[in-house]
Amino acid sequence: MKVAQITTTLEGGAGIAAIRLSEALDSVGVTSEIVSQRGSESKTNFNSKLTTLFQSSLVQSSPSLVSTFSRTTIKDEQLEDFDLLHFHSIYNLIGVRRIALLAERKPIFITLHDQRLLTGGCHYSGSCVNFMSRCSHCPQVRKAFWSFVEKEKVLVNKLLENPRIHFVSPSNWLAEMAGGILKHKKIIYVVKNPIPQMPIISREEAQKNARIQSNKFVIGFVSVHLSNPLKGLHDLMNALNVLPLEIKNQIHLVLVGKSRGDLGKLDISKSQIDTNLQSFKVNPYSLMDLLVVPSRQDNSPNVIGEALMSGVRVLGSNVGGIPELMMENGCSAVDATSPRNFANQILKEMGNRYSRLELATKASEKFSYEKIGTEVKKLYEEVL
Repeated sequence: MKVAQITTTLEGGAGIAAIRLSEALDSVGVTSEIVSQRGSESKTNFNSKLTTLFQSSLVQSSPSLVSTFSRTTIKDEQLEDFDLLHFHSIYNLIGVRRIALLAERKPIFITLHDQRLLTGGCHYSGSCVNFMSRCSHCPQVRKAFWSFVEKEKVLVNKLLENPRIHFVSPSNWLAEMAGGILKHKKIIYVVKNPIPQMPIISREEAQKNARIQSNKFVIGFVSVHLSNPLKGLHDLMNALNVLPLEIKNQIHLVLVGKSRGDLGKLDISKSQIDTNLQSFKVNPYSLMDLLVVPSRQDNSPNVIGEALMSGVRVLGSNVGGIPELMMENGCSAVDATSPRNFANQILKEMGNRYSRLELATKASEKFSYEKIGTEVKKLYEEVL
């Protein structure tokens, strides 16, 4: 069996999940390779950027990403040698119509990392439920482009119904959403994103190396782009600012990501690790007593599995697929848009004592390469 994990980019949640799934499958005896837009001709990349600019400036009615229009940059010969194709992200890599054509020749899996392949173009629908029917009058695009969104939605629905195309979701939340669209009964497989073994370093040693006072309660926030408003850093700042001064003095905030986050006026000791999350030299989760994931919209963030595999508790928002991950792992979900509720939950976590080794051991049973690799290998074998 030779399979391709196909992704537009090697960064972001979908790209990282694709790389890790390929590694997990290799570890259980499946030949898996990454196929990506990365490394393609610069002209193709330039055209892709033009498409993105066109949509962000003319098509979208808000900053929220819409990818109704997409370029096909992947070439047939890149996919010819594989027995099975597994797509993770497709924007400016391949169109929905092209995937349907490929399904006539090879079995296809698609992981739903967000809502894009349930809609006519948006990646998260927010409060809109038009995707359950025709995606008519899309609130995320300008009126002139409504008809294009509806046409794309027709193609997406055909893809969902295609018996040669199998869908995977890392969360029950999105699997149930996809199932609600389908006219005929079809299984949406729920498989978590695999997480590699994370080195567990003692909290004391990690904080000493980072020059963080040992009496501080360390809260972590991790995002490739710290300034992404959907990741909720602003909501975390609002919650921390509600806390009494004597509590603030007990906290140290660690930000992990590439870009600078706007912390505004925050009277709390803090530090930032400006790093590529795929190439940790030192596990930054080891510094933390608590990872906070206050996303406004999200499916199944990799950072939650990474923290749990490192033996660190997580406090997540009550949106998307996050609450089910919290419940499954004995952690809490909160309305992160309410500063008072968020702050009160942080206070509770500050009094929580737990075993890192026990938490990491339980997490390994759910997220490990062996567990997820074996699970996906079985799914592949059933359709080949």
